Amino acid sequence: MDSNRFFGLLAEPRPRFIEFLAANDLFGGVAREVVQAYGDKLAEHPVGTGPFKFLQWARDEKLVVVRNDDYWKGKAEIKKVTFRFIPEFSARLAALLAGEIDIMKDVPPQNVEMLEKSGKARLRATVSSRINYLALVNLKPGPMQDIRVRKAIHASVNVDELIQQVLRGRASKMCGPLSPINVDFSPKVQCLKYDVAHAKNLLKAANIDPGRLTLTLDTPSGRYPLDKDVSLATALGREYGVPMRLANLALEEITEALGRGWGDRDSSSFMLLEEERAGVEIKVPRERLQQILEQDGR
Repeated sequence: MDSNRFFGLLAEPRPRFIEFLAANDLFGGVAREVVQAYGDKLAEHPVGTGPFKFLQWARDEKLVVVRNDDYWKGKAEIKKVTFRFIPEFSARLAALLAGEIDIMKDVPPQNVEMLEKSGKARLRATVSSRINYLALVNLKPGPMQDIRVRKAIHASVNVDELIQQVLRGRASKMCGPLSPINVDFSPKVQCLKYDVAHAKNLLKAANIDPGRLTLTLDTPSGRYPLDKDVSLATALGREYGVPMRLANLALEEITEALGRGWGDRDSSSFMLLEEERAGVEIKVPRERLQQILEQDGR
């Protein structure tokens, strides 16, 4: 419409369109001369309108930004900020306690008490919009396309036990895809119950023999706090007797798979379930779960 406004015509109603524009990089405004100057390497020379300006980026090492003195809301108090990339939780924690970094995110639950008593850092916790979930994808023919099978798997996972025993109570049970801090969250959504007997009945109704169905649980390792441990506990907690394989995926593998839309798999993101494929089969009795977690320092 003019240099400060544009007109958009949507194909269907979208109440959160304005929020989408503000939160999505797709509509980031970039000067034409910048695009012409850097072309395909534009991502290596980011330009924004925030309180800080890009200074340096060393792949897999650090990102450095400096204060934008022309920021429309006034100068920030800090002149320069360096973001260091430290993939391992233990390495990040060690750097924090050694005074090498000032702030870290995703403190492992098993280290919270130690950190609080260290006298070297302050711990702050808040409600997050990050949701970790068990995704059951039904893109290929097979048992996963039967909603009764997917409901049976859901009913067999004891989320409350995972939160208390593995995550040390430092998580919130989600009953839907939205966090309480999301503007569209509804407190009316009811959680599905943990019910092994119901899971068995659903599998029976779907003509599925748990003893002959093998599933694979794909999980990131180190992407989220205790992600591998939660997945292990989920795999071992299958009380209705379905053998499960656990496959740890590197972040690059997850990113690549998400880019494909998991179209060649039976699973989606975070902790993923699919029909049988190559993997390491888990045949560890449920009573061994606590011992395994303790041996792993959890």
